[in-house]
Formats: sequence, C-alpha cells, structure tokens
Amino acid sequence: MRALAEPVHLVGHDWGAALVLRVVTGYDVPVLSWAADTVNGFHPRYAFHDLARLWQTPGAGEEWMDAMLAAPLAAPDGLAATLTSLRVPIEDARAMEAHFEYEMSRAILATYRSAMPNHRALWQAVDAVGRGRGVHLPDHIGRPGVPEHPDRGWPVAPGVEARLQDAQDAAADSGGALQAITAMA
Repeated sequence: MRALAEPVHLVGHDWGAALVLRVVTGYDVPVLSWAADTVNGFHPRYAFHDLARLWQTPGAGEEWMDAMLAAPLAAPDGLAATLTSLRVPIEDARAMEAHFEYEMSRAILATYRSAMPNHRALWQAVDAVGRGRGVHLPDHIGRPGVPEHPDRGWPVAPGVEARLQDAQDAAADSGGALQAITAMA
C-alpha cells in the first residue's frame, strides 16, 4: 500500500475485516477510508471462542491440529465433526476436511495468533451497540478521521435507526457478532 501513488479505500468482511482493522490500527499506511463489518474481535470485552483460544496457545494448537491431521476422514472426533459442531454445514465441513493438510493447519494457527483482540480500538458511532461508544475511534487508533454519525451530516436512509436498534437488541439477546462501519477521511 505504501508503494501506491494515492491513499486507498479498504473494505473487509469476516477475516478480511480483521485484516482491515489490523492495517489501520497497526501500520502507518495511506488509507483514505475503511469499512469493516465484523469487528467484534476489536471490542475490549471480546473473548474468542474456546477453539480459537486453543489455537492461539503455542503447543496446544499444534497438538490439536496434528490430531485432526492424523484422524481418518469422517472420524467421529475428526475435523468435519468439529466443524459441524460449530454450525458449518456438513457438506462444507466434509470438503474442508478432505483438503485439510499440514500447511493449512499452520496457516490457521498463524491467523488466529495474529488476531489477538486489540484493546486499543473502540466502537463506531453507528454500530449495533448504539451511538456514543465509538465516536472517538479515529483518535483512539491514532489516525485522523471523521467517524460516520447520523447527527453530523452523514446521510442516513429512512428506517436505519430502527434497524440499528433491532440489531443491538438481537446482538444482546444472542451474544452474536456485532457489526460496524467506519469511514475515515
């Protein structure tokens, strides 16, 4: 990104969102704006699921991966069974298990270990948990910017406030992932 002639707009979904946030919080690169939809891992109270914490633990993560590599396909305690317990559809879990190999196992470990929660970040003004928590996000991550905020001149489509409240209620009820969109100028 530093080699490009102009600042870029970064957009990320799921793990891509984590990478976007990693870039804007950890590197001095020319970013004009960024958007991330699954930023719950950057919330100060976020805790990874049990399996992710295991993968983040040196030694234990490798042991788990090696056991999955040694398990025969479709074993009751194999990778496909583990993935379906995490709500991955069985067809997808079987396909992943069929292609699972050593390099992939180490890439998974490296990805999860690089994604430790970033307690420096704050929520955005228009995220599902309500306005006010992330108003200072650009200042907090040390990058100039203007957070999106309906009260500060950014257009908001009719019904968005109600949808945000519904999302906040659903997230609180289910403990699900929270979403946010952040723009920086």
